[in-house]
Amino acid sequence: LNPNEDTYEKLELSIYDVLGRAVQTTNIKQPITQIDLSDLPVGIYFYQIISQQKNIDRGKLVKQ
Repeated sequence: LNPNEDTYEKLELSIYDVLGRAVQTTNIKQPITQIDLSDLPVGIYFYQIISQQKNIDRGKLVKQ
């Protein structure tokens, strides 16, 4: 088994600005995934991780 494809479900990470607009969406297929936020301005953002239409996690990000 390849743990990157068979063990982990496909997850989708969405990042939203303070107005609720999606500013970035990324598919996550590995347990550790690096997300490039360099094109986003400094500020507060919210994230949501979804798997098969179900909310897995959500929280707040602060880019300085």
